[in-house]
Amino acid sequence: MIIVLLIFGLVFGSFLTAFVDRLHDGRDWINGRSECDSCHKELKAQDLVPVFSWLINFGRCRQCHKHISWRYPLTELAVAGLFTACYLLWPVPIVGFEIVKFVWLLITIVGLTAISIYDLRWMIIPNTIIYPLIVLAVGVVGYEAIFLDGGPELVRSAVLGLLGCGGILYGIFQVSKGKWIGGGDVKLGFLLGIMALSFMRGLLVILLSSFVGLVAIAPMLFAHKFSLKAKIPFGPFLIIAGLIVYFFGQQLLDWYMNVLVV
Repeated sequence: MIIVLLIFGLVFGSFLTAFVDRLHDGRDWINGRSECDSCHKELKAQDLVPVFSWLINFGRCRQCHKHISWRYPLTELAVAGLFTACYLLWPVPIVGFEIVKFVWLLITIVGLTAISIYDLRWMIIPNTIIYPLIVLAVGVVGYEAIFLDGGPELVRSAVLGLLGCGGILYGIFQVSKGKWIGGGDVKLGFLLGIMALSFMRGLLVILLSSFVGLVAIAPMLFAHKFSLKAKIPFGPFLIIAGLIVYFFGQQLLDWYMNVLVV
């Protein structure tokens, strides 16, 4: 299973690098052909093997020999790693409805990775990606609540999580009139809040994302390569925090209550 997930992760990671570029440029991301960013020549099958093609060509286009960004193999490896980590961290046997939830999480990870790339490059979280992810999350929660043993309590937990993350981010957006965070961050907060399934875990996503962001930009601040007034994409930090909370949120809250409060 791990080998299968690694392969699928590499393939989906390779797809994402082309998908994000085509989505931003308004090109056909389903039937469009992959091409070199420099010479714009169509890439052949031997150029599209995840990671391997980049390594064998020493990070350069096989036709024009111009440099190919390291973000391509990094994205492929990241998605493969995340797919595998989800399998290893899944708390119960993946059978029955757990298969549906596991596949949903893998799809969500693909979407969140695309959002991270898009936000890092253009500081925008596209509705084309975030809206379907929200609908999928609501659908999974709704199905489990209605047809399985989730019941009204699961719906209540999802709503509280949405308020704890997305609701607070919406308040920040309104107070700052969009100067501190963008509307896309709010929508992303709604999705991660639904996944958090509690108000406190939703709030933890915000707190943890701020910490992750601070750790990420601190070296640049100390090196005077970054200004506190500069705009930074907050989406990737929210996503990292959201995935940590999805798997370890309750353990983190329990640790906080036992160690820092009691």
